[in-house]
This record gives sequence, structure tokens and C-alpha cells, in this order.
Amino acid sequence: MEREPLYKFYKEWELKDYIEVIIRRKKILLTFLLSLVFIVSVYSYTATPIYQATTQILIERNEPQILNFQEVYAMPSAETEYYQTQYRILKSRSLAEKIVEKLNLTASPRFQGGNPIDALLGMIIIEPVGKSRLVNINVQSDNPQFAATIANTIAEEYVKKDIEDKLFTTKYAVGWLTDEMKKMKEKVEESEKKLQEYKETNELVSLEESQNIVVQKLAELNSKATQAKGKKLETENKYKQVEENRDKPDTLPSVRDNALVQELKQVCATKEGTLSEMMKRYKEKHPKIIQLKSELKTLQERIDTEIGKVVDSIKGEYEEAEANERTALLALTEQEKKALELNRMAIEYNVLKRDTETNREMYEALLKRMKETDISGGLQASNIRVIDKAEVPKGPIKPRKSTNIIMAIFIGILSGAAAAFTLEYLDDSIRNQRDIEAYIQLPFLGHVPIVRTKGATVGLYANLYPRSEVSESLRSVKTNINFTLTTPPPHALLLTSVAPQEGKTSLSSNLSIVMAQGGDRVLLVDADMRHPTVHKIFKTENSKGLRDYLSGAADFDSVVQKSMVENLSIVASGRVPPNPVELLDSPRTKLFLKEAKAKFDRIIIDSPPIIAVSDALILAKLVDGVVYIVRGSKTSREAAFEGKRRLLDIDAKILGIALNYIDIRKERYYYYGYYYGGQGKRRKTEEDEVGKIGSQTAVSESEGEAVKAEELTQSKQLTDVEKIAKAEPSVENKSKRPAFLRKLKRKPQSLS
Repeated sequence: MEREPLYKFYKEWELKDYIEVIIRRKKILLTFLLSLVFIVSVYSYTATPIYQATTQILIERNEPQILNFQEVYAMPSAETEYYQTQYRILKSRSLAEKIVEKLNLTASPRFQGGNPIDALLGMIIIEPVGKSRLVNINVQSDNPQFAATIANTIAEEYVKKDIEDKLFTTKYAVGWLTDEMKKMKEKVEESEKKLQEYKETNELVSLEESQNIVVQKLAELNSKATQAKGKKLETENKYKQVEENRDKPDTLPSVRDNALVQELKQVCATKEGTLSEMMKRYKEKHPKIIQLKSELKTLQERIDTEIGKVVDSIKGEYEEAEANERTALLALTEQEKKALELNRMAIEYNVLKRDTETNREMYEALLKRMKETDISGGLQASNIRVIDKAEVPKGPIKPRKSTNIIMAIFIGILSGAAAAFTLEYLDDSIRNQRDIEAYIQLPFLGHVPIVRTKGATVGLYANLYPRSEVSESLRSVKTNINFTLTTPPPHALLLTSVAPQEGKTSLSSNLSIVMAQGGDRVLLVDADMRHPTVHKIFKTENSKGLRDYLSGAADFDSVVQKSMVENLSIVASGRVPPNPVELLDSPRTKLFLKEAKAKFDRIIIDSPPIIAVSDALILAKLVDGVVYIVRGSKTSREAAFEGKRRLLDIDAKILGIALNYIDIRKERYYYYGYYYGGQGKRRKTEEDEVGKIGSQTAVSESEGEAVKAEELTQSKQLTDVEKIAKAEPSVENKSKRPAFLRKLKRKPQSLS
């Protein structure tokens, strides 16, 4: 089974929680506040007055009129850097040194015994004025006249230094430009000399013209070479056809296209036709036949001769074209070599020429810049102006007494509040009803204020001061116990706490007195047999008590003793036994409670703490309800929750928590403090009177009657509520009870 966590680690804070912390920790807050205000006040009224004189100057930045893109982009950062530089110059040691020398500050008593420059710089404050180019030169000193003098002198020396720096820059620039011009002039002359020597060596009158001629000729030769190559290819094809058709020359295109050959072939064909006709009429030896054949032979020979000429001409054309191609290519190659050589010379020439032109341009630029610098140096003016000179201040700027005190109050409140909330955070004790409901999660029965008296009087406080805040708080606890949703109301009550020194015995005694004052027959049982105390409070015998009854040595009536309070009886613990646990765990404990319930209306049992021993846990199982007592501002949340867990582990019926030892003076706004605040003086008077007469054991008859009357009135006022409460079924969940009962439980003082 998973164990329940020790306690809730947080609660939801409301505005009143913060107010409570401030009121509860007001001493811490006031200590911080008053201490800081006192220290600041002493300082403000004893410190030496400091005066401030201010000289206002205007610093304008000289900017170029024409800028490239990169310069425009970099302008904002460059301007910021420029002004930051000027602010540093205003507080520079070199400027301070000039002021010290000019005003002879080393002879001033206030600058003796230390470095005057450091002392002067410590007086200067440079303050840029908003989004402008104005700058305030502030000088602080205990002498107002001296502060004004220093501020004005700083401005004068700063303007003077700016002009001197610009003149120095101009002179330096002119000197530097002059030296650079001499060097550049020598470079120009040397580069021009090298260029001329190169032209003479390579016979270059005009490189551009030579390049044009070479390029033009190269183009012509390239064209001729191309034509020659084409001609060669053409004749080469014809020549190949001749070689391939040497046995059939008639098939050659050149032969077929030759007019003479074709004409001869036509004549030959005609004669062959004639011969064919004549052979039909004549024999072969006929003269005409012989002559005609001779003519045909001659024609054929001539045709062959002409074909041979055509073939020879084709071969000649091919050989000529081939020769022309070789000649053209050779000329082209030679021209290309000349072009390459000329290009090489052009590169060297251009390098020398470009070097010469660059040197000449740089020389001309330096010459122009030097003239501009020389002219601007003569017209140079400062871009810094004094707008307002410092006047002698009429009053000091510090210490600002009212401002310092206001700030001290503000910081004191903040620091005091921080300390208060820090202590509150570190404090894990239970202080009020909200802590109980948030962290321990048990019903709140009420709180009991701290009692300022000591000794046995504490246990009889409700009897001695029945109209005090303590008594009223106890009546509220009693009322809340009566209104717990049990039917019937709890008869036997066990009062216990998680640890010693939480006031359970005194609360048990006083709660018994309050119940007895209300008319109930009450039996107060001292079950703390290890450290018995009740008999000391009521000044009764302790020779016989609960121990004797539980051990069987005495009967019930013999251990019950009457007290000084009407309707209240006491059962002391008896002598300290060696075995309290065994006695309490015996069957006679139940018998004791049975007899007590038969004879008394209320039984209140004062038991040992839960954590220390198991006595309380044994009794918690036997009673009708447990009132869990927690000491305010002392019992930790973890310890209180551990006590609750132990009680729940044995199924004890916890009626709720009574918060004891509450300091009403710290919590006066809370619960009864507001309603009964006016009774504080009356209660103090009652205490003083009782102290004078030594009465610690009884109250006057009139007071007793007043208490009874008040209890009777209270009882009548609550009659209707009790009826409704008794009519309600027993429900463990507190959230299911009627809303008005929950309200009564949260604010029990409304019933008093």
C-alpha cells in the first residue's frame, strides 16, 4: 500500500496571506526600514555638499558629401564610434594634464597629497544629451566657483585641442603627400623609360597598327590556304577517277564533257554509219571503203589523242593544286608565327604601358590631393562649439536629503519585505487555520492565545480570567467540538500533541474549566503517568490516581478528587509506574472509561505526546474523539502530519486541531483579536488585581454568575444550530456538511 506523503508542500496564497506575513514580521520590516533611514539621514545631513557646474558643447561630425554603398551602410556604427571616441577624449589624461597646467592646480590645497590628474578626472562626468549631438561637461566639486571654472576650461581646451589636432593632421598629410609624390614621380619616369627602350628594341613604331596589318594578312593567307585546299580536293577527285578508269577513259566525266572529243566522236559515228551503208554496196577493197576506213582510223587516233590530253590536263591541275596548297599553308604558318611573336611583344608592351599609366595616375592623384589638403588646411575650422558656458551653481546636487530619505524608505521597505518573506519561506511551522487546512488537512477547532503568566496559574487561567481572550477562545474550541458531526457529541475526549512543550496539559485543564463553567460535570484525567502535572495545577494529592485504578489497587470513586472549580473533578496519575503502556493497554482502561461516562458529562484525558511514546495511541482507540493540539509558530508541518498519520493508522477519530500558543498581539487582525482588541487593557487590569491579592485559585461570585449567564445565553443562541447538527448523518468528508456549519467551523468566534 502506497504511503501517504508527509504533507502538502504548498498552498495557494491569497492577498490576505501576504498581508498577514507583513504584519507578523513587522519587526523585521521596521528594523530594516528604520536602520536604513537612520543611516541615510545621518549621511545626508553630515556629508559635504557637492555642487555641479555644466558646460554644454555641440560636436558635429565632418562627413563626406559623396559616399559609396558600403560607406552608407557603415555610417551608423561609424558615427557611434566617433562620438564614443570624443567622450573618451574629454576624459583623457592628456586633456586633464593641460587643464592642470593651465590653472596651476598642483598649487591648490584640494589637489595636494595625491595625483592631481586623477583627482580632476574623478570630478568630471561626460553626459550625452538625448538623441542629439549635444554633450554636457559636468564637473562636481565642493566649491561652486571652482566647478564652473573647471567645466569652462575643459570646453575651451577641448576646442583648442581639436583645432591643433586638425592642423597637425594637415601638416603631416602635406609632408607625407610630398614625399609620396617624389617617389611616384621617379616611378613614372622609370616606367616611361622602360617602355621606350622596349619599343626601340623590338622596332615597334605603333603596336596597334602592326597588329592590325598582321591580323589582316593572316586572314588573307588563311583564305588562300582554304581555297588552295579546296582546289586540291577537287582536282584530286578528278585525278582519282582517271586512275580508276584508265582502261575506260571514255567513261570519265571530263572526257564526256569535252566538246572536241564529243564532236570527233560524232563525226566518227557519222562515218561509221556511212561505212556501214557503203559496205552493203561495195566490197572491202573498194577504194571508197578503204578511204573511209582510213578516215575512221585517223579520227579514232585523234580521239585517243584528245582523251590523252584531257587526262594529262587533269593530272597537271592536280599537281598544280597540290603545289599551291603547300605554298599557301607554308605562308600561313609563317604568318601565324609572326602573329604569335607580335602578341608576345604586345603583352610585355601592355604591361609596361599599364605600369606607366598607373604610376602617372597615382602621381596626378597625389598632386591633386596635396593641393586640396593645402587649401583645406588654410580654411580649417573646428566642428566643436560651446553652446552654454557653465555658471556658478546656486545649490548643491548632493546629498539630496529628501530624495535619499525617500529612497531609503523605499529600499528599506523592499529589503525588509524581502527579509520577512525569506524568513516566512524558511519557517515551516504551523501558524494559523489556513496552514492547518492547506498542509495538515484536518478540521480546525479553534486557537488559544498565548498566556503571559507563568507557573500553575497558566492551567487555571480560564478560572482566574473567565472573560479574557483565552477563555473566549476555549469556549470556541468547546463549541466546535460540540458541533463535530457525531451523534451523540463526543463524551470522552483525548487531548494529545505530537511532541512535548506544546501546551496540551494547560489546554486540557482550561478546556475542562470552561466546560465545567458551562454546567457540565467534567472529569479531567491525567493519563501522562510518566510526567504527571495536573495535580500540581489544581493542588490535589497524587498519592492515589489512575495508576492505582488500572493496577486494581483502588476503585473509581477513591481516585476521583474534587477541584476548586465547581463541576470539575480530577483523576491524578498517581505515582510514576514502571509500566505505563501495560497498564493503559489493560481491560481496566475500558472499565474506567465506562464508569466515568456513567457519572460525568464530559471526560477529558490529558495524554503524553504521540511521537514520544505509544500511550496516547492506546487511549485514542478507546475514546470518542481526539483533539489534536499543535503549538502555533513552533510545530513543523511535517511533524504535525506525522502525528496525524499515526492516529489515522490506528483508526482514531480525530475531531480536529486546536492551535495553541497563538500570539494575539502579532495576529491581532485575525479571529478574536479584532473583536476583543478593546478588552486587552481590561484583562491586564484583572491580572494586576489578582496578582496583588494573590488569588490564583478562584474567581468572585459575581464573575462566576456572569460566566454562567453568558454560557446560558450562548447555549440558547446555538439551540437551533445544535438541532440541525444532530439531525445531520455522520459523514467523514468535511466537504459534505452543510455550508453554514462549515462557516461556523471556520469562524467560531461568531458564536461567542
